[in-house]
Amino acid sequence: MTKLVHLLCFAIITLEFCGCSFGQKYDDRLLHADEIMEEFPDSAMRILNNIDTAVLKNHGDKMLFWLLYAQARVKTDNDTVIDLAQRGVIKYFDAKSDDYRMMRALYYNAFNAFLRGDLDIAIADACNSMDFAKKSQDAYWCARNSELIADLYSNSYMHAEELGYRLKEYEYFTECGRQVNKMWAILDLACNYACLGDTAEFYALIDSAIRLSNPLESEFKFRMVNRFAKASKYIILVDQNKLESAAEIEKEVIEINDLYPSATTFNSLAKAETRRRNTESARKYIDKAWAHASSYYDTLIINGTLAELYRVEGNNDKYTESIIGINNYLNKEVLNVLRQSVVVKQLNMKQAELSEARERELRLRVWIVAIIIGVAGLGACGIVFYRSRMRLKNAEIEKQAADVLLLHASLDEERDGHAEKTELVRHLYKEHWETIGRLVKRLKKMEGSAKERDNILKKIDAELRSLADPAMLPKIVEEIDKAYNGGISSLRDYPAINESDAMMAALIVAEIDTTTACRMLGISRNTFYSRRRRLMEKIAKESDKHTTASPVVHHLLTNNDTEHDEDEYEA
Repeated sequence: MTKLVHLLCFAIITLEFCGCSFGQKYDDRLLHADEIMEEFPDSAMRILNNIDTAVLKNHGDKMLFWLLYAQARVKTDNDTVIDLAQRGVIKYFDAKSDDYRMMRALYYNAFNAFLRGDLDIAIADACNSMDFAKKSQDAYWCARNSELIADLYSNSYMHAEELGYRLKEYEYFTECGRQVNKMWAILDLACNYACLGDTAEFYALIDSAIRLSNPLESEFKFRMVNRFAKASKYIILVDQNKLESAAEIEKEVIEINDLYPSATTFNSLAKAETRRRNTESARKYIDKAWAHASSYYDTLIINGTLAELYRVEGNNDKYTESIIGINNYLNKEVLNVLRQSVVVKQLNMKQAELSEARERELRLRVWIVAIIIGVAGLGACGIVFYRSRMRLKNAEIEKQAADVLLLHASLDEERDGHAEKTELVRHLYKEHWETIGRLVKRLKKMEGSAKERDNILKKIDAELRSLADPAMLPKIVEEIDKAYNGGISSLRDYPAINESDAMMAALIVAEIDTTTACRMLGISRNTFYSRRRRLMEKIAKESDKHTTASPVVHHLLTNNDTEHDEDEYEA
């Protein structure tokens, strides 16, 4: 039986090797476009525009065409957005085990998802593309992916998280010897420091970019870096009211802004003219800034300059109106940032990647089990089935442990939703987190037998179950009631809310993870989700009858992620 299994495995490996050896032969025009794409994207685009996809020989040619077409569109600054996943490009190159083209397909799909505002897909595909780049030790693509992930953080105004990827972007471009990209990376890093309020580091980096590009200004690409660096420096100088220093580079800033108009630069020019009391010139620049405004941030800074202009002119009514407009746009932007929390999305995507890897592994084992069933009989099938069940259970235990560790890590972060944790809930997680953390580290480091892994996983499971002690439930309810000024007690006054609803509300407000909450209440996940949905409906109806809502009710209504949690659980 062992020999037969070995023969079957050898046959499978041989077939896969043959499939890789006799790879897809692509159209010569596509291969030529692929070869010149990075250095001459315009030429590659002309080649692709002359290819009729209807007459391409096979499916592989069509998949390569759409990959190159998306890449050329991005590199030639075309706004057309192409979904490579929807066209099957990513799935195709994944099936072909073509890691290099798979990495590029993921990168450009992430880039296009970023353009259309779909951050979930963007962060997932960018992280996967980065993994392929690191695997192949490709410094250039590691730099490109670091730049894209940093842009995702920047778009959500999470500049502290952005900084690490900006540093990697600079290091990777330096490693691969791309001088122009390295200078742009210095410029990106300088702007990141400016957003963090470190103007000293900003000036040091921006002056470095200007100094490095000055001797190479005869070349257009280096002159562009030089002018954009000066434009960035000009914006900060004007913000700090250093108008004399700003005037020294203002001519070059106007020159680059005429070629590449920017609402931010026009606004800084308007602000400088306002402070020089040239109100007529300032108004012209403000009109140009409005013409190129494309985001809440642009609207916010232009309104700020307009308010300053009205104050200089002595128009108090218009000044007050502009200040109100600033507050309105600022509130909208804060809400937008909260919805686009890239850090949380990245952690969730990493967990999804782990689950997907386990799922692929289990699928492979199912196929092996099917072969063994046909050859070896029900006895061998029973053993493998038992092991698969154990691994599924262990995978679930690992996921629960990861959820608890992630939740504990978030308790000390000064962010909305975590600053109001009660000491009891902090202590509840901290008491068990240290033990769970040590066991998880042992599990990751060990290379022992399956039996030894099972023993550690059993200890983790026991610790997770002790974390969900039902005796803690009344204490959590009491603590949350105190923390929210009798919020749970006032919730019990609602006619439709019973005691079990109040306990569930306390667990939700305390942000106890779903698995622990289910065990405390002694119910399944499905029951938990259905009861929580009904609770939210009751609270929504009851809150409509009251003019003011308690802090607990407000928290429940503004942090209701029921549908998202259920979808994630079903997936």
